[in-house]
Amino acid sequence: AKEANGWPNNIRVAITAEMLKEEAADWYNLVSATINRWDGDVNTGFRKRFLARFSSQEKLHRWQYELINLK
Repeated sequence: AKEANGWPNNIRVAITAEMLKEEAADWYNLVSATINRWDGDVNTGFRKRFLARFSSQEKLHRWQYELINLK
């Protein structure tokens, strides 16, 4: 959709931010002033910062535990 609509990176970040919920939304509210593009380094790019924050081994193990223990 990004390419088809010709969205610039800052619009991409804004649209994605609107879809975040709970912990991810709280995180974004804390760091949004320092994110100025979609791609970029881990300090300024949304994509890398989001993945660094939410795709750690600890998160993966917690999600696996929750999945296994669904009732």
